[in-house]
Amino acid sequence: MKSFPPEPLTPEEREMAQLTARLGPQGEPSPALDSRILGAAHAALARKPVARQRPRWPVAMGLAASVV
Repeated sequence: MKSFPPEPLTPEEREMAQLTARLGPQGEPSPALDSRILGAAHAALARKPVARQRPRWPVAMGLAASVV
C-alpha cells in the first residue's frame, strides 16, 4: 500500500487542533461537564413518552364504506 505524505493543515484545521489540545491530554471534556451531559441523557431516557390517542373515525368510516 502506498503511503502519501500528509497534507498541510488548513487554517481552520489548525485552529480546531489548538482548541482540542486545550481540552487536556486526553482531549475529553471536564468531569463536571461529562456528568452534566450524562445526567441530561439519563433524565431524557427516564421520561415516559406521551401516548398519542389515535382517532377512531377511520375505523367507523371503513365500516360504513363496507356496509354501503
